[in-house]
Amino acid sequence: RSVGVSLDAAPNTKGDIRNLFLELAEGWPSYYQGKKTDKTNPTHKIITKALPDCLKNLSPNTGVLQFHGSAGQGNLTPAPWIAVFHTEITTTAREEFYIVYLFSLDLSSLVLEIGLGVTQFENRYGRNEKMLGECSAAADVIRASADILKEKALSQTVQSRLNIGPINLLAGMQSRLHQAYERCAIYYLQYDMQNLPAISSLEHDYKEFLSLYVSMAESIIVPSVSDLSWDSASPNKL
Repeated sequence: RSVGVSLDAAPNTKGDIRNLFLELAEGWPSYYQGKKTDKTNPTHKIITKALPDCLKNLSPNTGVLQFHGSAGQGNLTPAPWIAVFHTEITTTAREEFYIVYLFSLDLSSLVLEIGLGVTQFENRYGRNEKMLGECSAAADVIRASADILKEKALSQTVQSRLNIGPINLLAGMQSRLHQAYERCAIYYLQYDMQNLPAISSLEHDYKEFLSLYVSMAESIIVPSVSDLSWDSASPNKL
C-alpha cells in the first residue's frame, strides 16, 4: 500500500503555491473583519479551493490522500489552515496526525507541519494545561518513533532547517486553539512571510514532508494516537 512521492513531478500550473500564500496573507485581515465565513469571498476560495488544489497537483495521484482548507465553520477562525490527510489514518483535522500549513496569528510567519489533531486531546481533557502537556508528550513519542523514517525521507538540506517542539504561533496574541496547535507539532518548517522562499523551494519542501508523512502513516513502527496510553503518552504497542 506504499505511495511513492516523486520529487520530480510536473510543476504546478494552476496557481503557484508561493503567490497563493501571499495572496491569502494579504486578503485575510479584511476578510476576518467580517467575522463570518463567506464562500464567495476570494480569500475564502484560496483557502478552501485554490491551495488544496495546488497541493493536490503537487502530490502523487493516489486514492489515499485528501486535501482540505478551512477558514472556520460559520465563525472565522483566528487564522486559516490547509491540510493533507492520509485516509488510512484520518480524514479530519480532529484526529491522529497530518500535514498542515498554519499561519501565526499576526500572519508574519507560515508553518509547514506534520502535527497532531487538537480535538482528540480536548475531548479527553478539555482546554487546560493537562491537555497541552499530553499534546506535547504524544508529539514526542511519535517523533521519536519516526526519526529513522525522517532520515530516509528528508534531504540534509531540509533536515538542517527542521524544527521540533512547540511553535510560536501566538505572536503575543491570544488564542486557546492556536496555543494547542503550538504543542501538537511533530516536525515543522517555519517561513518568514516577508522573505518567503522561491516557488521551487516551497514545492520541494512540501514534497519531502509529504514523503515523510506517507511513510509515517503507513509504518508499523509509528504508533497512532489511539495506540498511546493516555496520561503518559507511552505506546501500548509498536
